[in-house]
Amino acid sequence: MSYKELASKLNSKISTPTMIAIDNYESLPSYLKELDCSVLRLGFYGQHADFVLCKPTGGCRNMYIFDEEVFRSTHPVKNIRRTGALSILRYIKRLDEGSGLSIFNMIFPYELIFNNIYEYEYETLVFFHYRTNHTFKFFIDKGLDPVEHINGQIEVDSIIIIKYTDTKAVVIEAKYGEKSSSIGKHKILYSTMAARSLFTDNIEIIPAYLRIMDDGYNIKFQFCTLRIEYEGELPILVSLSPWNAYSIDIKRA
Repeated sequence: MSYKELASKLNSKISTPTMIAIDNYESLPSYLKELDCSVLRLGFYGQHADFVLCKPTGGCRNMYIFDEEVFRSTHPVKNIRRTGALSILRYIKRLDEGSGLSIFNMIFPYELIFNNIYEYEYETLVFFHYRTNHTFKFFIDKGLDPVEHINGQIEVDSIIIIKYTDTKAVVIEAKYGEKSSSIGKHKILYSTMAARSLFTDNIEIIPAYLRIMDDGYNIKFQFCTLRIEYEGELPILVSLSPWNAYSIDIKRA
C-alpha cells in the first residue's frame, strides 16, 4: 500500500509523505490517534517510500517520549559561568530551529552535563554533525517480526565522543521551542543506529534527547540520556526509555 492509498482509505486530504514522517505526537493525525496507531517511515522500497502502521503494547503513545514526563524530575546543573563560547549569547537575540541547529554545539555546556553524569576524569575528544542514508533492522515491540529501515536519510544533530576508562559516543537528537512537547522514539533510535554504523563494537553508544527553550532572556536546556533494550542484536523501539534528566538555565545578561 502506498501512502496515497492509505490517505484514500482514511478519507484524508493529505497525500504527501508528510503523513508518514511523524516526528512528534502532536503531528500524528487524529484518525490514527483514534485507532490508537502510529506510523513509521522506513526509508525506500524500490522507487517508493516505505512505511508501517503499528499498534504496540500500551498503544500509540508508547511510541513517543513526552517532555512533561521525562523532565518532571530533573537534576539542576548550577555554577554556569559565561566564559568562552557561551559569551556569544549576548549577541544573539533569540535562537530558533534554523539558527539553533547550526550553533547549539558551540554554546551547549556539555562539560557540565558530563561532570554530573561521571564522577571521575574524562577527556572530550570531538563532536560533530552527521548525515547519512542507512539500512538497519529493529523490533517495534516484543513478540513482533522485525522491520527494516532501508536506505532512508538520517540526520544526526550531534555526536559527542568522550573518553575516560573507555570510549563512548553520545548521540543527541535536539529539538527547539514550543511547537511540540514530545518526540518520536524512532527519531532517537534511527540516529542511534546510524551512529552505530560509524564505530567499532567496543564503542558504547548512548542515545540522548535535548530540548532547548529560548525566551530571548534565558535559555533552558533540558537533556536526558536514554536506554534501549535489545532482543539478540536488534533494538526494540518501544523499550527506549529515559535514564537521567538534567536541566540547565543560562541567563543572557
